[in-house]
Amino acid sequence: APNPIEVEAAFEQLQNRKALQLSRELAMEVLDTSQVEAPIGLDYLVQYIASCRDQMRLTGPGRARGILLIGPAGTGKTMQAAAIGNLAGLPVVKFRISSLMNSLLGETERRFTQAFATLEAMAPNVVFIDEIEKAFGDSSERDGGTMMRVTGSLLSWLSDNPYPNFIVATANNLSRMGEIGLTMTRSERFDAAFFVDVPGFEARRQMFLRWLDGHLTNIDQVVQELADMTEKFSGADIRSVVKLAVNKATNLRADLSKDQIIEEIERKRTRVLALYDQFQELRRWGSIYCDPAGPPDK
Repeated sequence: APNPIEVEAAFEQLQNRKALQLSRELAMEVLDTSQVEAPIGLDYLVQYIASCRDQMRLTGPGRARGILLIGPAGTGKTMQAAAIGNLAGLPVVKFRISSLMNSLLGETERRFTQAFATLEAMAPNVVFIDEIEKAFGDSSERDGGTMMRVTGSLLSWLSDNPYPNFIVATANNLSRMGEIGLTMTRSERFDAAFFVDVPGFEARRQMFLRWLDGHLTNIDQVVQELADMTEKFSGADIRSVVKLAVNKATNLRADLSKDQIIEEIERKRTRVLALYDQFQELRRWGSIYCDPAGPPDK
């Protein structure tokens, strides 16, 4: 009888070779969703995923097509894609469009066709397309019409693909997409468009609770103050603040203090506020054409 340990090792080696081939040839990566954290402050998005979980596995007209996540950088859209796969019980394949389009133009269309066929063969799954606007270059980037044809084939695949490939696409620069950016939110290419902004007070409080657990005493009182101090901070900013403060305390062989966390908050504040202001036009656009991913800040 086959040795179970050897069989498991051979299977793992085969999986690793498949993953390497996907990455090299088709710019794809199967994300590990086993350790992904549950989203915080995205209640409406989570409820939506729960409502269409069964439709994600269907083939044909009744299938769930996917969603568009629009929002500033640093709001955790990559983590959200992994969490969606975890909530739906489906593997998540990250499809790096820009990597295919940076290859030799003579090969671009062939590789896109092969990529679409591979995604369909791997269905049902969640297909994560990060910064989809990178697929829509301006006219100077369309050498010989190749990029224009590739863009058209991507849009056609998003509209006409009958297989259970649930698309989770993100964008934070809609001006690059021109008129296509608006049609993305109202056509049949996506079932819904959600705006993912920086977390509100309650979400920030929960983030500090999660990431400071085991590091601070009297944590409930402290996180209230920290959440109040970090308005306009993204989830990535808050996580970085906690990580830096914990690392400094560890290096000093001292207990983590509230003052150390506040020091990291103040060090980041200027950059955070400048970055927040850069996305004001995107917020205005999102308030008109997108559903909020979570409840408004109180």
